[in-house]
Formats: sequence, structure tokens, C-alpha cells
Amino acid sequence: MKSKGPLEFALSEGITPEEIHALRRRLGLTQRDFASALGVSVKTIERWETDDKPVVGPVVTLARILWEYPQIIDRLTVPPLTMPHRYWYSWREYRCTLIDVDDRKRQIMVKDFTLDRSKKAFGVISAPTYEDFEELVAYRCGISGLDGAEVRRVFREKGLSEYDLVQLLRITGGRLASDEFSLILAEEDKTEG
Repeated sequence: MKSKGPLEFALSEGITPEEIHALRRRLGLTQRDFASALGVSVKTIERWETDDKPVVGPVVTLARILWEYPQIIDRLTVPPLTMPHRYWYSWREYRCTLIDVDDRKRQIMVKDFTLDRSKKAFGVISAPTYEDFEELVAYRCGISGLDGAEVRRVFREKGLSEYDLVQLLRITGGRLASDEFSLILAEEDKTEG
């Protein structure tokens, strides 16, 4: 049955400093990490936790969601880099999948930040392999299905003298003209040595 008027939500108009502090403690976050998760400054968190009046605005809804679903913080936390390369598979500006790669050992570690399978780097594949990663890179670079001569032509056109998918990704950003996805090597890439 459709509502005839505006929807009503079970939200308070404000959240007290004590409730903000209790939420941050429940999530196990420092003020700095809590500020980062909410997209505000540390000074804002400090003010929210010590002010004598309730905080109002969008943070009230976000706080309610975080109180009810604290596991979302773990789902959205980026793990430390443990392999030589880190890639982000994104839809528009939305980071969907993190892929850490060790090319020498031919290993990958994947963490999805979306539940939408159509936006995950490997779709429905729950335990992708290094070979799956190679296929993804070839597709994102526009060389999937090309024969050897065509692949060499693409690399020459991009100014690359050898088959180097990492360099090809750096040049193309893993972007295809036909969609809004990208596969980008992260800047905080560890140096090999």
C-alpha cells in the first residue's frame, strides 16, 4: 500500500554527545578513524562528543545505521597492503573491489566493498585466481580475444616495447569507452626489491 503523504522514519531529530561517544566506542574507533569513516574532521568529532547540545543533520541517520549495523565498518575498512601491487576496480568514483597482487607468486587477495555483483570486479566468482585477474586486466585493457599480432600492435600503439600489463593499465586506467568502470593501480604501490 502506497503512502499518500511523505514517509515517516523512526529517527530522532538529534543525537546527544553521549550517544556519539557511545557509538564510536561500540565501533572500536579512535576519534581520528571515526572522523575518517564519517567524512568529517577530528575537530568535528571532538566537538560532537563534548558539546552541550544534540548534533542534528545527516549524521543522525548515519549514526542510527552504524548503531544497528556496526559490521559495516569492517566491510568498508581497507586492509593493509601485503602484496607488491594494489588495484582498485571502481564504478565511476565508487570503489567496488580492492585487488592486491603478487605477480611473481601469481597470487591475489580480493576484497569487495559492494554487495552488487554487477559492480564487483569478478562478479559471482567468490574465490578468483591470478588467472581470473589476468583475464580481467586483458579485458579492461581492450586486448581480450586478440591474437598475438593484434596484441603487439596495441602495445606498440601505446608506446610499450614489451608485453607489460601493468604499464598498459597505467596508460589506459583500465577504462573502456563502453562503460563507467576502471581498474587502476593504486599510488601507494609498494616498491619491489
